[in-house]
Amino acid sequence: MKAIAFKSRKDGFDWILVDGTDRNVAAVVMRKKVTTPKDNREAQLLWVAQEVAELVKFHTPIRAAIQRVAGGNLSDSLVSRIEVDGVIRAALGKAKLDTTAIKSRYIAKAFGVKINEFAELEANLPCLRDIPGTFRDLALLALSQLPDEVSE
Repeated sequence: MKAIAFKSRKDGFDWILVDGTDRNVAAVVMRKKVTTPKDNREAQLLWVAQEVAELVKFHTPIRAAIQRVAGGNLSDSLVSRIEVDGVIRAALGKAKLDTTAIKSRYIAKAFGVKINEFAELEANLPCLRDIPGTFRDLALLALSQLPDEVSE
């Protein structure tokens, strides 16, 4: 079972793909930072949509998650991230991929645990051991889309 997760950036997005029967045995298959080509904004956003569609078609995940954009004031950078976020969500919707949007601070809830229990859960997920900090939240987001355990 594959799950893919995305994090929008003003000039592109980060993504990670996990695969496994459940989150306890899942492996990170691939992770990448993708930057849009230098062009006008409309062409960049179209490129994002096409790139997401290709990723979904090639990797065939059954679920997706996107890290919701959070922030207080609407800076130009935040507005650009929101644009990319919307394009990613539209591309996932067009692909009819079941998608969940989660803010980083609510990731423990996505795993069904309380915040004070989350560090222990995180420490026991084998595929996180070699993941750099820049992709850790994204890996957790993808893992949250897999079952806790396989039912027998």
